[in-house]
Amino acid sequence: MNKIYSKHTTLLFLFLMFFGLNAWGQDFVTSNAWNAVFTTKSLTASTSIQLELHNRTQQFYAAQDQYLIRPNIGYRLNKNLQLRLGVTHIKNAPATLENNIWEQLFFRYPKKWGAYGGWIRIEHRNIQKNNQTLTNHRLRYRMFLQKPLSAPDAQLPVSLFVMGEFFWKLQKGILASDQLWKFVGFNINLNPKMVLRTGYQMNSIYQTAFTKRVKNIWNTILFINI
Repeated sequence: MNKIYSKHTTLLFLFLMFFGLNAWGQDFVTSNAWNAVFTTKSLTASTSIQLELHNRTQQFYAAQDQYLIRPNIGYRLNKNLQLRLGVTHIKNAPATLENNIWEQLFFRYPKKWGAYGGWIRIEHRNIQKNNQTLTNHRLRYRMFLQKPLSAPDAQLPVSLFVMGEFFWKLQKGILASDQLWKFVGFNINLNPKMVLRTGYQMNSIYQTAFTKRVKNIWNTILFINI
Protein backbone atom coordinates (compact mmCIF):
# COMPACT_ATOMS: atom_id res chain seq x y z
CA MET A 1 0.00 0.00 0.00
CA ASN A 2 2.82 2.41 0.89
CA LYS A 3 4.56 1.66 -2.41
CA ILE A 4 1.39 2.37 -4.37
CA TYR A 5 0.79 5.61 -2.47
CA SER A 6 4.41 6.73 -2.95
CA LYS A 7 4.31 5.93 -6.68
CA HIS A 8 1.05 7.79 -7.25
CA THR A 9 2.26 10.77 -5.22
CA THR A 10 5.43 10.92 -7.30
CA LEU A 11 3.56 10.76 -10.59
CA LEU A 12 1.14 13.48 -9.47
CA PHE A 13 4.02 15.65 -8.33
CA LEU A 14 5.81 15.35 -11.68
CA PHE A 15 2.58 15.97 -13.60
CA LEU A 16 1.88 19.18 -11.68
CA MET A 17 5.44 20.37 -12.04
CA PHE A 18 6.00 19.87 -15.74
CA PHE A 19 2.49 20.06 -17.19
CA GLY A 20 0.32 21.86 -14.64
CA LEU A 21 -0.87 25.27 -15.84
CA ASN A 22 1.47 25.22 -18.86
CA ALA A 23 -1.43 25.34 -21.31
CA TRP A 24 -1.61 29.10 -20.79
CA GLY A 25 -0.47 31.50 -23.50
CA GLN A 26 2.94 33.13 -23.20
CA ASP A 27 3.78 36.81 -23.06
CA PHE A 28 7.56 36.57 -23.45
CA VAL A 29 10.41 34.27 -22.49
CA THR A 30 13.77 35.23 -21.00
CA SER A 31 16.93 33.28 -20.11
CA ASN A 32 18.33 34.19 -16.70
CA ALA A 33 20.80 33.12 -14.03
CA TRP A 34 20.20 32.91 -10.27
CA ASN A 35 23.00 32.53 -7.71
CA ALA A 36 22.49 32.38 -3.95
CA VAL A 37 24.24 31.57 -0.68
CA PHE A 38 22.38 30.26 2.39
CA THR A 39 24.45 30.50 5.59
CA THR A 40 23.04 28.79 8.70
CA LYS A 41 24.37 28.78 12.26
CA SER A 42 22.91 26.59 15.01
CA LEU A 43 22.40 28.38 18.33
CA THR A 44 21.06 25.39 20.28
CA ALA A 45 19.90 21.87 19.41
CA SER A 46 16.54 23.30 18.27
CA THR A 47 17.21 26.92 17.17
CA SER A 48 19.23 28.43 14.34
CA ILE A 49 19.73 31.68 12.46
CA GLN A 50 20.09 31.91 8.70
CA LEU A 51 21.04 34.53 6.12
CA GLU A 52 20.06 34.16 2.45
CA LEU A 53 21.76 36.28 -0.22
CA HIS A 54 20.36 36.09 -3.77
CA ASN A 55 21.46 37.66 -7.05
CA ARG A 56 19.39 37.20 -10.21
CA THR A 57 20.49 38.42 -13.64
CA GLN A 58 18.80 38.68 -17.03
CA GLN A 59 20.10 37.19 -20.30
CA PHE A 60 22.18 35.03 -17.99
CA TYR A 61 24.69 37.68 -16.75
CA ALA A 62 24.06 40.59 -19.12
CA ALA A 63 21.79 42.74 -16.91
CA GLN A 64 20.65 42.94 -13.31
CA ASP A 65 17.24 41.48 -12.43
CA GLN A 66 17.00 41.20 -8.62
CA TYR A 67 18.89 41.48 -5.34
CA LEU A 68 17.42 39.73 -2.31
CA ILE A 69 18.45 39.58 1.37
CA ARG A 70 16.52 37.28 3.73
CA PRO A 71 17.62 36.93 7.40
CA ASN A 72 15.54 34.52 9.48
CA ILE A 73 15.43 32.42 12.63
CA GLY A 74 14.32 28.79 12.95
CA TYR A 75 12.94 26.58 15.68
CA ARG A 76 12.88 22.78 15.24
CA LEU A 77 9.67 21.25 16.57
CA ASN A 78 10.84 17.66 16.04
CA LYS A 79 13.07 15.73 13.62
CA ASN A 80 10.62 16.31 10.74
CA LEU A 81 9.16 19.80 11.36
CA GLN A 82 10.70 23.24 11.65
CA LEU A 83 9.26 26.75 12.03
CA ARG A 84 11.04 29.76 10.50
CA LEU A 85 10.32 33.49 10.86
CA GLY A 86 12.04 36.17 8.84
CA VAL A 87 12.09 39.34 6.80
CA THR A 88 12.99 39.90 3.15
CA HIS A 89 14.36 42.94 1.35
CA ILE A 90 14.09 42.79 -2.45
CA LYS A 91 15.21 45.20 -5.15
CA ASN A 92 13.86 44.40 -8.62
CA ALA A 93 15.10 46.09 -11.79
CA PRO A 94 14.53 48.77 -12.78
CA ALA A 95 13.09 50.46 -9.66
CA THR A 96 10.81 48.26 -7.54
CA LEU A 97 11.44 47.72 -3.83
CA GLU A 98 9.74 45.13 -1.63
CA ASN A 99 9.97 44.47 2.09
CA ASN A 100 8.06 41.58 3.62
CA ILE A 101 7.66 39.66 6.85
CA TRP A 102 7.01 35.93 6.63
CA GLU A 103 6.24 32.76 8.59
CA GLN A 104 7.09 29.27 7.34
CA LEU A 105 6.50 25.64 8.31
CA PHE A 106 9.10 23.28 6.84
CA PHE A 107 8.70 19.49 6.73
CA ARG A 108 10.95 16.66 5.57
CA TYR A 109 10.41 12.89 5.75
CA PRO A 110 13.19 10.41 4.90
CA LYS A 111 12.36 7.23 3.00
CA LYS A 112 14.34 4.18 1.87
CA TRP A 113 14.56 5.63 -1.64
CA GLY A 114 15.46 9.17 -0.49
CA ALA A 115 13.28 11.89 1.02
CA TYR A 116 10.31 14.13 0.30
CA GLY A 117 9.14 17.33 1.91
CA GLY A 118 8.46 20.99 1.41
CA TRP A 119 7.24 24.09 3.16
CA ILE A 120 4.29 26.46 3.47
CA ARG A 121 5.09 30.17 3.74
CA ILE A 122 2.88 33.22 4.29
CA GLU A 123 4.34 36.59 3.23
CA HIS A 124 3.06 40.02 4.30
CA ARG A 125 4.31 42.31 1.55
CA ASN A 126 4.95 46.04 1.15
CA ILE A 127 5.86 46.99 -2.43
CA GLN A 128 7.00 50.40 -3.68
CA LYS A 129 6.74 51.00 -7.42
CA ASN A 130 6.17 54.11 -9.54
CA ASN A 131 5.84 56.29 -6.42
CA GLN A 132 3.02 54.09 -5.15
CA THR A 133 2.85 51.66 -2.23
CA LEU A 134 1.02 48.35 -2.57
CA THR A 135 0.37 45.90 0.25
CA ASN A 136 -0.82 42.31 -0.08
CA HIS A 137 -0.36 38.83 1.34
CA ARG A 138 1.00 35.84 -0.52
CA LEU A 139 0.82 32.09 0.17
CA ARG A 140 3.63 29.90 -1.14
CA TYR A 141 3.66 26.10 -1.12
CA ARG A 142 6.82 24.22 -2.11
CA MET A 143 7.23 20.46 -2.39
CA PHE A 144 10.35 18.47 -3.28
CA LEU A 145 11.71 14.99 -3.85
CA GLN A 146 15.33 14.00 -3.29
CA LYS A 147 16.88 10.70 -4.40
CA PRO A 148 20.55 9.69 -3.92
CA LEU A 149 22.39 8.80 -7.13
CA SER A 150 25.73 7.80 -5.61
CA ALA A 151 26.75 5.09 -3.16
CA PRO A 152 26.34 5.89 0.55
CA ASP A 153 30.13 5.88 1.03
CA ALA A 154 30.92 8.04 -2.03
CA GLN A 155 33.56 10.73 -1.50
CA LEU A 156 31.33 13.27 -3.29
CA PRO A 157 27.69 12.24 -2.68
CA VAL A 158 25.26 13.38 -5.39
CA SER A 159 21.46 13.26 -5.31
CA LEU A 160 18.68 14.21 -7.71
CA PHE A 161 16.56 17.12 -6.46
CA VAL A 162 13.16 17.96 -8.00
CA MET A 163 11.00 20.84 -6.77
CA GLY A 164 7.71 22.55 -7.55
CA GLU A 165 6.36 25.72 -5.95
CA PHE A 166 2.92 27.34 -6.19
CA PHE A 167 2.15 31.00 -5.36
CA TRP A 168 -1.24 32.48 -4.50
CA LYS A 169 -1.67 36.23 -3.93
CA LEU A 170 -4.36 37.64 -1.63
CA GLN A 171 -5.25 41.19 -2.55
CA LYS A 172 -8.50 43.09 -1.95
CA GLY A 173 -10.08 39.91 -0.60
CA ILE A 174 -9.30 37.86 -3.73
CA LEU A 175 -6.97 34.82 -3.70
CA ALA A 176 -5.49 34.28 -7.16
CA SER A 177 -2.76 32.09 -8.64
CA ASP A 178 0.36 34.19 -9.05
CA GLN A 179 3.35 32.06 -10.07
CA LEU A 180 4.51 28.49 -10.65
CA TRP A 181 8.14 27.48 -10.24
CA LYS A 182 9.67 24.17 -11.39
CA PHE A 183 13.21 22.94 -10.77
CA VAL A 184 15.24 19.83 -11.56
CA GLY A 185 18.89 19.51 -10.64
CA PHE A 186 21.43 17.97 -8.32
CA ASN A 187 22.59 18.28 -4.71
CA ILE A 188 26.35 17.80 -4.37
CA ASN A 189 27.70 17.29 -0.84
CA LEU A 190 31.06 19.08 -1.02
CA ASN A 191 31.83 18.34 2.64
CA PRO A 192 29.85 17.83 5.89
CA LYS A 193 29.11 21.57 6.12
CA MET A 194 28.64 22.57 2.47
CA VAL A 195 26.12 21.47 -0.17
CA LEU A 196 25.94 22.80 -3.72
CA ARG A 197 22.59 22.66 -5.52
CA THR A 198 22.55 23.45 -9.24
CA GLY A 199 20.06 22.88 -12.04
CA TYR A 200 17.43 24.19 -14.40
CA GLN A 201 14.45 26.20 -13.16
CA MET A 202 11.40 27.52 -15.02
CA ASN A 203 9.40 30.35 -13.44
CA SER A 204 5.95 31.07 -14.89
CA ILE A 205 4.49 34.42 -13.81
CA TYR A 206 0.80 34.74 -14.61
CA GLN A 207 -0.32 38.20 -15.72
CA THR A 208 -3.83 37.58 -17.07
CA ALA A 209 -6.06 34.54 -17.60
CA PHE A 210 -4.23 33.75 -20.85
CA THR A 211 -0.80 35.37 -20.69
CA LYS A 212 2.32 34.74 -18.65
CA ARG A 213 6.00 35.58 -18.46
CA VAL A 214 8.38 32.63 -18.52
CA LYS A 215 11.88 32.77 -17.08
CA ASN A 216 14.29 29.96 -17.97
CA ILE A 217 16.90 30.06 -15.21
CA TRP A 218 20.12 28.27 -14.34
CA ASN A 219 19.90 28.23 -10.55
CA THR A 220 22.86 27.58 -8.24
CA ILE A 221 22.73 27.71 -4.42
CA LEU A 222 25.55 27.10 -1.97
CA PHE A 223 24.36 25.95 1.49
CA ILE A 224 26.84 26.56 4.31
CA ASN A 225 26.54 25.47 7.96
CA ILE A 226 28.85 27.23 10.38
